[in-house]
Amino acid sequence: MEMSQSVDDKEKASSDKSMEGPEEEPVMVEEKLGEGLLPAEKASCSSSSIGGMVGNKDVVEEEPQTVEATEKGGELQLSRRSMETPWEVGSLGAEKASSSSSMKAEKVSGSSSVLRQEETHPEIESQPPMEETVQGKDKFVKEWWVVDMEEKLSYTDQSPDRWAKHFIFRVPEWIKNMTNSNAYEPWLVSLGPYHHDDANLKPMEEHKRRAVLAVTTRMGGKNALMELASVVENMVDYLQGAYDDLDEQWVGGNTGKFKEMMLTDGCFLLEIIRVFGLISTGKTSYHLYKSNDPVFGMRGFVSFYLALKADVIVMENQLPLLLLKELEEKITGKSLESKEINDLVLNFLSRTYEGNRSSLRLHPLDILHLSFCGEQEENKQFGNWDDTMPSIKELAEAGIHFKKCNTGSVHNIKFQSGVVSMIHGFVSRRRHTPITPITPLPTLVLSMRRLLTLIWGVLIMPIRVLLIMPIRMLLFMFSSVLRMPEIEVNDRTEKEFLNLIAFERLYGSAGSNATAFMIFMDDLIDSEKDVEILRSKGIINNKLSSDIEAAKLFNTLSKGALLNPSSHLSTVRHSVNEHCKKPWNVWRANFIQTYMKNPCVFSAFVASVLLLIATFLQTIYTVMPYYKPRT
Repeated sequence: MEMSQSVDDKEKASSDKSMEGPEEEPVMVEEKLGEGLLPAEKASCSSSSIGGMVGNKDVVEEEPQTVEATEKGGELQLSRRSMETPWEVGSLGAEKASSSSSMKAEKVSGSSSVLRQEETHPEIESQPPMEETVQGKDKFVKEWWVVDMEEKLSYTDQSPDRWAKHFIFRVPEWIKNMTNSNAYEPWLVSLGPYHHDDANLKPMEEHKRRAVLAVTTRMGGKNALMELASVVENMVDYLQGAYDDLDEQWVGGNTGKFKEMMLTDGCFLLEIIRVFGLISTGKTSYHLYKSNDPVFGMRGFVSFYLALKADVIVMENQLPLLLLKELEEKITGKSLESKEINDLVLNFLSRTYEGNRSSLRLHPLDILHLSFCGEQEENKQFGNWDDTMPSIKELAEAGIHFKKCNTGSVHNIKFQSGVVSMIHGFVSRRRHTPITPITPLPTLVLSMRRLLTLIWGVLIMPIRVLLIMPIRMLLFMFSSVLRMPEIEVNDRTEKEFLNLIAFERLYGSAGSNATAFMIFMDDLIDSEKDVEILRSKGIINNKLSSDIEAAKLFNTLSKGALLNPSSHLSTVRHSVNEHCKKPWNVWRANFIQTYMKNPCVFSAFVASVLLLIATFLQTIYTVMPYYKPRT
């Protein structure tokens, strides 16, 4: 009977225990002593203490808390302090921890320790750990976001080599949004990985393979393709490093796809350049291509050439010139100088450059940049960030003339004031017209007949012209000259200059000459009248529908750009502004604006001057008899 009663009591106790819920497990606390972590005594704290509960589980303490562990009498004590009300957790051996709490105590120095705590509750979302470090009497709390930030900074690559290897970039969206985004995309053919999968460019893939077949056929031999593939294989790391932000489909296990693309695109571009060279020299029929070929034939190539040339200079559509050089050497079987590859691309882009071309450039866009901007030069004179220039019309009124440079580089933009411009013009003419033993004498010396003709022409000039000639000669002697390169403005100009500016923004070693030139032109051109003046001087060759369209183009190309104060053009702009601030030039501009614009106003001005002179002479002759000595 007693046995059955004891069994019933046990079952009842067991059922009561099961209804109370699972027993809370104690948490392990480890103390860092010396160099190793030694297990400390197991301790447990009530969930109402450690968990931040007061009275029941539904009350959650949300203010930030720190937990500190100290040794007192050989016993590890834990204390928790909030920012408002500090309270003691109590002895580690006496209290119980919550089933979802975990703590780790680390010995720092003396009796001070660092306790890292991580708590999770069913009612509270888990938070990353918070660290408290103790240095003497000062405490520094390192919260979870600081730890997370330190981890991110540890993986940040700050080495200069990261930026040195990339020279082909994707144009960021913020640049595209400020300008015409279509200018940064190819029209006809993709070169490189960035636009390889564009649906509108897929039709040219077949013609790329035809170009590879033509190249291998000319090379001859069964292993021609393998020889070309070995070129790409040996430089694949360099090629992948040239492109910034490559997609995953071109790296890792997909490297073979990347190699195939580079070989195909490289052979295609070399074949296009070769065909252009043959056509430009007058050869209408050449190996493997018929006249009716849609791309490589005479008619097809002429129809596609301008679009191809525009695609070759797109920032996101570049191929490294080193790849073209290595492939061309393998195709021709002879070693090539860097200058030869540079000249091939220059010829294809219809550009010239008389400077140093011995070093291999990066890609076709870099070749275009070299031909237009020249080598990057250090300028020791600095202008101002916010300088602006008057327009062409206003500069003309201030006595500045405009002349075309002998070359197309922005480095030849110069400003010469006053008599200096006359001396420079004389020396320049003498330099460009050398006297040689076979130079005909009449080209340098005026004959007597021509001289008499000029004198007779002066004698029969209208009186108005004769009167203003001394004034114009005086004005010309003290006028200034702004020399500028010739610019052809067409439907591809926007694409060319926007990609040149993007190249300078993304590649630090490219300089800022193209950007400076566009800002320079934006300052000079405000209306179609400014374009008309430059067009009359042969500086602008406008192929657009009107001068208004050209003016709008120049006013939008430099949007969002800032002139580098160390740029050569910054110095030119500063010199022009200083010229315009001189009182004589201000008076001259006002005089021209007031009296030289209207023939009637100018005639009245001349008549007034003559009347004033006559009145002055009459006054002199009237006064002179009173002072004439009597005989």
